[in-house]
Amino acid sequence: MLYNLIGTFVIAGGVILFIWFLRGLMLTPLKKGEHTQLTVLVRVTGREPALEQTVKGLGWLRSNGTLPGTVVLVDNGMDEETAQVAEKLARSVAGVCYRREEVDVWPPRSGPKNCTEGSTP
Repeated sequence: MLYNLIGTFVIAGGVILFIWFLRGLMLTPLKKGEHTQLTVLVRVTGREPALEQTVKGLGWLRSNGTLPGTVVLVDNGMDEETAQVAEKLARSVAGVCYRREEVDVWPPRSGPKNCTEGSTP
């Protein structure tokens, strides 16, 4: 009976370690070159109640080294309340900035060949 109990705990521990390993594998940090800068553009339109949660999630990825880059919140017609939240987040969360104007990633109609009409560049 004691051996069954010990075996159960060993197997349960093995399963937990295996799940932890899979989680780590899925959150493998991005590798960037020495002269490469990563920027995540978050374009927000209208009212967005989940903006704070989104930015805090990206901030968590930055803080644990999974996302070695900056986050730019772009005002694509935010309402006043969302714009105030974005400004507050830009002041309080490291690596987050807020832009009121559109950020051009590349000139219109000259995006990569794998982007189709209506897709996000």
